[in-house]
Amino acid sequence: MNPYAKYLGDCDPRAVIAETPRKLTALAGSLGPAGLVRTPAPGKWSAAQILCHLADCEVVFAYRLRQAIAEPHHVIQPFDQDIWAAAYDKADAAEALAVFAAVRRWNVALFDRMSSADLQKRLNHPERGDSTRTYNGVEGWIKSPRSLLGEYQLTGSELEGAKLDAVLSFPPAIKTALTNFVVGVPDTLDDRAVYGSKDVWVVQGRGQKGLLATFYFDRNDYLLLREVRYSSSPIGRVPTQIDYSDYRSVAGGVKIPFKYTFSWLDGRDQFQLNDVKTNVAIDASKFARP
Repeated sequence: MNPYAKYLGDCDPRAVIAETPRKLTALAGSLGPAGLVRTPAPGKWSAAQILCHLADCEVVFAYRLRQAIAEPHHVIQPFDQDIWAAAYDKADAAEALAVFAAVRRWNVALFDRMSSADLQKRLNHPERGDSTRTYNGVEGWIKSPRSLLGEYQLTGSELEGAKLDAVLSFPPAIKTALTNFVVGVPDTLDDRAVYGSKDVWVVQGRGQKGLLATFYFDRNDYLLLREVRYSSSPIGRVPTQIDYSDYRSVAGGVKIPFKYTFSWLDGRDQFQLNDVKTNVAIDASKFARP
């Protein structure tokens, strides 16, 4: 769960990471010495202090990244950025930028050497913990340390959306969640970070309690690439986008997406499956309240 991922848009994360030192150097140069130490408002950091923070964060990230690769289920060590920032007004912005650029280049070099197994390593952030989504056919729950409530029960169109997400694993059952299907004009999805550019068929259906869902199917193999569902709220329709990729064949030749991403107004969750087994008994408690 990365609260900043939404700012990437369709950009390639690796390209953005590699390009950041150059852009920061150009921005620092355009501000000049006076602009670097100017604060936008009382209590806010100056550009120079932000550069010091970025240098510290890059050093921390370098350690976290290597520990995540080296040990299973690495637990990240948090730090208090405000305590670290207490001495930033005495630090040199140019030195901070040089440290950031050097460590960032070293981290990018590691990215280039990482295997697919390295990229799938799991880790835990103690301030974020595990996020859990459950739906048992009647009730649905979301538990996330980063949410305002921590844990809450799904109701209304949110619950209908969870039902839709569940029945998509069993395509013949989709008509139990949606009706009034309409087919839109052929379109193109452009998402370089997920699946590139794809020509798609567009299908839309309506569910109970105001649920509206649009599906985008690959025109070549008819696999579902994206679902955008809208829930009703006091301020209007609220979208949730789910992208499906990394399709692999499982038992009987059925193709299952091993990677899927939930995106909403202020965040994004990304899930990567390592293995899928069919017709396996699962304890009903797995689908109960987290």
